[in-house]
Amino acid sequence: MEDKGGKISWRLERPGVEAKPFAITDVLGFSEAIRTHTLEQVYANYILFVVMAWVSRPPGLIGSPELLVVSDTVLAFPGTGTSGEQALRGMVEYLALLLYNAIIMPGMLPETWPHVLALPVRGGLSYGSLIADSAHQIRFTGSSKPVPSFPLVLGKPVVDAYCWEQEQKWVGASVDPRCRKQIDEAHPGLLDRLREEGFLIQWDVPTKHGPVPALAVNYVWRKEEGERLRERLGQCEEKARASADLSVAAKYLAVRRFVEYTLEHDVYNPTDPARGSGAPAEAQDGA
Repeated sequence: MEDKGGKISWRLERPGVEAKPFAITDVLGFSEAIRTHTLEQVYANYILFVVMAWVSRPPGLIGSPELLVVSDTVLAFPGTGTSGEQALRGMVEYLALLLYNAIIMPGMLPETWPHVLALPVRGGLSYGSLIADSAHQIRFTGSSKPVPSFPLVLGKPVVDAYCWEQEQKWVGASVDPRCRKQIDEAHPGLLDRLREEGFLIQWDVPTKHGPVPALAVNYVWRKEEGERLRERLGQCEEKARASADLSVAAKYLAVRRFVEYTLEHDVYNPTDPARGSGAPAEAQDGA
């Protein structure tokens, strides 16, 4: 960098800061999977449900998030030029597909697949001032030297989403209740509409400190899929109990009750990949 008389002659330009949604997901039991399986086996299973959640979104939807994958952690933030209501909708849609694939995909893989792993996911979604760019370029005034680009995700929503994700004790994802007021102020009525349409469900989310009322991501598309999810979750719960892993079994039980609620009240997420359309279904009361 240029230097004149021992003083810096350039100035760092301000980055673009916007109020945006941000989500983080984490794979439960990933450390054990890495220790007991080859990297190729973990990759074949893990990357499948991450990628499938990306490509299986119905055509015509906008608001697809950008992803930054670091080991078992996926950071999701609005893509360039995506903002407002569609940005938040896109995040919720992606989380629903990711959660669904992580549970269902292991039971759908062919026998030739290189070892089938169950990699359950937990996620948190927050909102606030964020610098998020998959190819961030630092810019200086007064310097012509090139600076390489790099992924950058920075802001309070990152911390909030991480803390809320870690707080939950189930195989699911939800909106950090601490940011709800900020979302309501930025986008009045949006969270209520997402709940009425079936994308989100008001739920007592199990946490380390007991149930906390929050908006949980609904990843049940229709009754048949809900029944498949309930059956699969029951199998995972039984397997965990057989292995004396009662903590994991409790997480599966918690989300199985959530799925049973959607079936009992016919509350389904309208972002159904099989329908080929993300248009909201008739409003359904999920409260």
